[in-house]
Amino acid sequence: MIETRNQAALDCQSAGLLERAILLFEQNVADCERILGPDHPDTLGARNNHAYACQLARRPVVQAIPRLERNLIDSERVLGPDHPGTLRARGNLAYAYVSIGDHGRAVPMFERNLADSSRILGADHADTLQHHCALATGYFSAGDPTRAIQTLKQNVADRERVLGTDHLDTLRSRGYLALGYTGVGDAAKAVGIDERNLADYARVLGPYHPDTLRACNNLAATYFAVGEVGRAIAMLEQNLADHERVLDPESTDVLRYRKNLADAYESVGNLGQATLLLERCLVDIQRIQGPRHIDVLVFRNSLANAYLAAGKFDRAATLLEPNLADGERILGAHHVDTIIYRGSLAELHMSTGNIAQAIPLYEQNLVIVERVRGAGNPQTLAVRGMLATAYYLAGDLDQTIRLLEQNLAEVDSTQVSDHPEILLYPRNLAAALWQRGDRARVEQVLTQAAAIAAEELGTRHPITRDYAARRDAMRVRKWFSGLFRRSST
Repeated sequence: MIETRNQAALDCQSAGLLERAILLFEQNVADCERILGPDHPDTLGARNNHAYACQLARRPVVQAIPRLERNLIDSERVLGPDHPGTLRARGNLAYAYVSIGDHGRAVPMFERNLADSSRILGADHADTLQHHCALATGYFSAGDPTRAIQTLKQNVADRERVLGTDHLDTLRSRGYLALGYTGVGDAAKAVGIDERNLADYARVLGPYHPDTLRACNNLAATYFAVGEVGRAIAMLEQNLADHERVLDPESTDVLRYRKNLADAYESVGNLGQATLLLERCLVDIQRIQGPRHIDVLVFRNSLANAYLAAGKFDRAATLLEPNLADGERILGAHHVDTIIYRGSLAELHMSTGNIAQAIPLYEQNLVIVERVRGAGNPQTLAVRGMLATAYYLAGDLDQTIRLLEQNLAEVDSTQVSDHPEILLYPRNLAAALWQRGDRARVEQVLTQAAAIAAEELGTRHPITRDYAARRDAMRVRKWFSGLFRRSST
């Protein structure tokens, strides 16, 4: 019975019916503890299966972390530190730490898992290759995309060599690599990878398998990132229709793809269609997952942002204020999603001219990301830039300049190629300095920014040429042409 139920849970998990899977796994854990005892290896394995399903379903993990920590201790004691089950328990705990932004504990655990698996099972064992892939996701979450992409490129090569080009693990690693390229603004490299992946999934699993439909969604997102908007939206519309026809209507995958289509509509200004889809998503996710599930917070925030884009500020406020309160209560004040919800509420206040209410929210976010990500992380720079914008709009040039000077000091030039938006901050700093009358410092900032852009982006890049033109205008005409621009995430 336990084995049959476990397989049924795994089948539900593969089909995206995560709440059903979690229920079955919970029953297995209870039966294993009652029949086999809390220290039996099958009991520890059942706990691991349950923990992994909860992570896939985005269940709140703050309360679950003590249980995951206990499971790792029990696994080390019962199975030994080198047992694959122990490594799996450590990996589940590391993912939980990632979800609450504790990368300082998560990444070393992923690294240890890879080292231990390589030593025990060998570098080419399937488990080792999975730990290698998990480490890449840890690097991404910790804000180190360059290292993550290097790790994934090696992981793809190893899986193609060991498992074959058609193995599902190979296809998944290839998909993660494409997402990585898109995430750092190099979507052009991702297009070919995603196109190949979709063709391979359709050939291996069939055109309507859930994994094939996910690959189709990923390719649509990549087309969107490279500016092929019409092609992307047409693919998302067809993909949603296929999902609704093939998958269980209770599957959360259907809701996520509906949300993706809504996001695409919103980005091209079709706010009416976007809000209709997101309103339906919010109703359905509350019915399927319950009103306190963290996915409800995600969909509520998306709908609020659509209202915000449409200028429906009152409707946005009715969603954003309780969403932040729920996020802080369910996820904790420092959770990455809570930071997003706090930023959305701050953006509402900025849009309605309530700058004094936006500033404390941005300040709280800055304290958190500086502690979790580090002072020079691109996310930290973005939050500090938004706070500087708020102070600028409030008329506080001293605070604006202080924050933007810190951003300029913290910029790691090697980040610029992956995050060219970083170079917005020197331009805003120059604009603020110009207003304060510090002409000499304006020229210094423009010269420094032009040098960084030339080194990292090349002398022909539009950003490099823009800074050089502004610097030359300062030198020749003693005039700065540039307005302060709003920072954004």
